[in-house]
Amino acid sequence: MNKLNESKFKLDIDYISSVYTGDIIYIPLAMFNSLNNYPENSFMEAISKKKLDIDRANVLSFNDKSELIEGYQTFVKPIRYMVGVVAFISFVIGLIIIYIITTMIIEENKASISLLKILGYSKKKISALILNSNIFIVIIGYCLSIPLINQLMDLFFKAAFPSMAIPTKLEFKNNVIGFLIIIFTYEVSKYLSQKKVIEISMADSLKNRAE
Repeated sequence: MNKLNESKFKLDIDYISSVYTGDIIYIPLAMFNSLNNYPENSFMEAISKKKLDIDRANVLSFNDKSELIEGYQTFVKPIRYMVGVVAFISFVIGLIIIYIITTMIIEENKASISLLKILGYSKKKISALILNSNIFIVIIGYCLSIPLINQLMDLFFKAAFPSMAIPTKLEFKNNVIGFLIIIFTYEVSKYLSQKKVIEISMADSLKNRAE
């Protein structure tokens, strides 16, 4: 419906594009003028890099690109803060989970670690053998989580902003940044767990055999 003259008409949709600027229908200018009974070569909008000298009485509305950008930045600012808080919480939770799993692995391999010390392996070598065993699981888990994260973000934004179309697909650089954060979290967990490996004595192997 044309809001200026309230005329209604039907259109056949040829193609739907994934854009996030709003619900907009693009048709040839000649068709638009014909449907609305406007003179040939009429137009509804003028776009210019410079301010146009036009009588305001002949203009229904005008938009300044800088104001649109500023409004968009104001809108996404709280979302960025929210994403930052979620990322920090995820980092802490990931660190705790990886640390707990690593601790469990150390406890399960306590006798093997003690035996390696008896055989003369250095603390650095033992730590590498035990703590590096899960790196492939971490990488595979992260790769599998990417499509799940996209789905969860899509559901969240649809629920939070039902009247708006917000892109939720993670870009390649975001995936790389997330991967680096996961690896950093894993390395921090390894560093915290090395003390547990060092504290295991050679006598633990003999105790387990005695039991």
